[in-house]
Amino acid sequence: MIYLLLSILCSALILIVFKIAARKNFPPLLLVIINYFSATFLGYYLSNTTPWQSVQILGNHWLPIVIIGSIYILAFFLMGETTKRSGIAVTTIASKMSFVVPVVVSFMIDPNDSFSIKKAAIITATIIAVVLSIYMKDDSKSKSWLLPLVLFGLIGFSDSLIKYMQTYHVKDSQSSSLFTTTLFTVSGLIGTVVWIFYGPKRKLIFKPFALIGGLFLGAVNFGSLYFLINALNSINANSSMVFGMNNLGVVILSILIAVFIFQEKLLKINKVGVLMSILIVLVMMISF
Repeated sequence: MIYLLLSILCSALILIVFKIAARKNFPPLLLVIINYFSATFLGYYLSNTTPWQSVQILGNHWLPIVIIGSIYILAFFLMGETTKRSGIAVTTIASKMSFVVPVVVSFMIDPNDSFSIKKAAIITATIIAVVLSIYMKDDSKSKSWLLPLVLFGLIGFSDSLIKYMQTYHVKDSQSSSLFTTTLFTVSGLIGTVVWIFYGPKRKLIFKPFALIGGLFLGAVNFGSLYFLINALNSINANSSMVFGMNNLGVVILSILIAVFIFQEKLLKINKVGVLMSILIVLVMMISF
């Protein structure tokens, strides 16, 4: 359970960094690129290995890693475009609801995880709770559901590949560290290529926040995935529920941070969703 809590905390800290970056009007792309390489160096340091050793340990499982790493950087741009066209609420719903995809995959491929009426009821309640928690009135914006659907599919697909790798290949802390590190290496390299072509169009003044924020973001970004994989390994009998608890926990903690630190207001429907989320998490902890 401690791994799951640490993953949730790291995910919430990611949102804080981006919130501060937005308030300082800092272009997020360079921050994200620094974050990926920061996470890469941290991963190799913690696993006490080199890139060449990671090739030997991970063997021939590079295709899923390259695909996931590519999706990570693509999802970053897609989330920005979806937010601009469809609003924050729709974007958040699309990204958080994607946990349903790896849950279904877990039922299909994990011999230690199985479908049950109780799990189906909890998953359904989780979807309702997340939608209520992040609902926002946004009548002024025209909604386009194509980009949110693509975002939903991409994140769900990448999480499903993570579940596949965790089930069959990533079985200990060292392989978990190397797997996470390699993902961020791929994302960092792709992000650098994008920056080479995208960056010259916008002049950027390097500020200390870029380095400090990027290094910190890399640490918590690494932790969010690393601890999630270890949570899946340690709570193997109920991997499908780990994804649900992780998403609910991030939603709850993110909303608390938004309210108490950034003074954002909640609608009554949001409060109902948060309360419902807390109750579901408690049921999950007791039941599983």
